[in-house]
Amino acid sequence: MTLTRPTPELYGTYVDRMQKIADVKYSAAVLEWDQETYLPPKGAAARSRQLASLSEIAHEWQTAPALGDLMHELQQRGDLADDQRRNVELSLEDFNKQKKFSPAFVSRLSETSSRAFHSWLQARAANSFAIFKEDLQQLVDLKKEEAGLAGYEQHPYNALLDNFEKGCTTSLLDHVFHSVRSPLKDLLDRIANRPQVDDSFLHRHYPRNLQWEFGLGIIRQLGFDFEAGRQDLSEHPFTTSFSARDVRITTRIDENNFNHMTWSCIHETGHALYEQGLPPQYYGLPLGEFASLGIEHFYKAINKVTPSLIRTEADEVSYHFHVMIRYELEKRLIEGSLAVSDIPGWWKENYASWLGVNVPDDKNGCLQDVHWSHGSFGYFPTYSLGSFYAAQFFEYAASQDNIGKSLERGETAPLLEWLREHIHRHGRRFTSEQLCQNATGKGLDIRFFLDYLRNKYVIIYDFSG
Repeated sequence: MTLTRPTPELYGTYVDRMQKIADVKYSAAVLEWDQETYLPPKGAAARSRQLASLSEIAHEWQTAPALGDLMHELQQRGDLADDQRRNVELSLEDFNKQKKFSPAFVSRLSETSSRAFHSWLQARAANSFAIFKEDLQQLVDLKKEEAGLAGYEQHPYNALLDNFEKGCTTSLLDHVFHSVRSPLKDLLDRIANRPQVDDSFLHRHYPRNLQWEFGLGIIRQLGFDFEAGRQDLSEHPFTTSFSARDVRITTRIDENNFNHMTWSCIHETGHALYEQGLPPQYYGLPLGEFASLGIEHFYKAINKVTPSLIRTEADEVSYHFHVMIRYELEKRLIEGSLAVSDIPGWWKENYASWLGVNVPDDKNGCLQDVHWSHGSFGYFPTYSLGSFYAAQFFEYAASQDNIGKSLERGETAPLLEWLREHIHRHGRRFTSEQLCQNATGKGLDIRFFLDYLRNKYVIIYDFSG
């Protein structure tokens, strides 16, 4: 290949093309955000078409032969700066992966996902899985096709896991979940034999507007930049971003359950702080993308442990059983050992077996999460992995005097600064495991998470009694 243009000019062309692709993708993201917040019902069909068109355009640009040639030419040069070299490496990796999918497939997946989201909303309102079933079946079929096109080793679900956690496999997750399942079950059983804490005050009537203002206060205290983002309401809380300077989060409010709004605000703000901490100078480039208490009675109440139906409201101990159930379900769907029509029954059976709770209906069962309607198969395991990494990061960060003492005073800014330095600013430069190794001196160690839970709940439930 003939090298004709100087490297700065060639790299500048690469950046310009990648940022134009990002412009299209983030334009689609704006439409997706609007779809889940303000879109009128009659606009659903047209929105599905619009999203499919933008997805197809972005895919065509991202897999253009000229872009591939450009990146190959840059990769052959030895005078790129480290950040430039890493951007090109990761973009070329994405290019080679996306080339495996035709524009027609990408468009079909996008349109089906958008349509499925609206049928999921209808199914939730009617409390009927049957309304969602056909669109979900089409999504599962497409995800099986995606796994086949992408290629995989050992299990087709590995191809989908890799979309959200680089290098993650069913073998790794089976081992991780096996490592935590028994300790978590033992802790649940010990807690079940202790007097339960009183959280009744969390289920009194709290006016919608007052909850909203309280939630905004939490978000602001945690460091969310409202000049670079906003919060709105949606059926299922989520975070999306259009750049590091425009990050959107949503919450939902139940006037008779203070938990809904409070925990979703905290959870989504965690996502948002990461997005706002990404380096804005790398907009459209891989290095600009994410890689993946006062009164005792109040403290005990908000940490009450009891198996329940809803994942987003689950306590820290039982939560991971919700994730493991979804992981097993998705794995079976993709390998073909579970049919879509069997999901409601399988769900009820496993919630009874794993958590000892009876699922009364579809809305409180298999229709509670929005993820499948987005086609996000392989996403759920990252919730547990995130908790495991977080415990290790927190232990290391809090051991530093200024951070630990600040947290005791309710000041989170020093911890956010630590995350900005050790996690957020690196974008996709490292994998999760590499970030963990760099930040804490060792790879993921489940013991940090288990020790955190044991040390916390031995006090709340007074195991000494």
